Amino acid sequence: MKSINNLNSYKKINKADRLILVFTILYSIGIFLTSFSVYFSILNTNSTIVFPNGYCKTYFGDDQPYINFSFGMKNTGFIDINNLNLGVKLHVRYFNITQEKYVRKNFFHKIQFFGKFKSLETVNYSFNGESKHFDHAFLSLFWAHLGSLVDITFFISLEFKYNHFFNTLPVRISFADINVLLFKCPNCGI
Repeated sequence: MKSINNLNSYKKINKADRLILVFTILYSIGIFLTSFSVYFSILNTNSTIVFPNGYCKTYFGDDQPYINFSFGMKNTGFIDINNLNLGVKLHVRYFNITQEKYVRKNFFHKIQFFGKFKSLETVNYSFNGESKHFDHAFLSLFWAHLGSLVDITFFISLEFKYNHFFNTLPVRISFADINVLLFKCPNCGI
């Protein structure tokens, strides 16, 4: 009789263990599907970034320089994207004949905040870099000594940052050292 009671209690524990196992499996499947969905949402959103998207205007003279361009992206997921911002850096690389060396100098940096956009929404934003974000002292020297400089190339580096999945996943996408003259834009005036 005692062994039968032990067997019955074993069956009860076994049923409880099975119930815990079923809930654990369902929970794991739910976590996996959510992670998989968020991962592909981020990948697809990142692949929809288009820049410049409509226009790109630049002027790097020492009096009132600027850079303005548009960009677009689509949130392909079912969750809002928060805290979207774009960091832009401009630098120039050139060979100085008098010093006989290559020089690379940053002359612009700005981070512009764009905020939040909803799921499945396509947005188009404008980045505006005004004169106050440029290194005027460098630009003045650069243009004054232009005769002793060769192999001049202007580059742009872009860094998109945003938070995904209820602000728990920070995402950063960087595009470094893009030749400004190679910006492909049908309506751009570079």
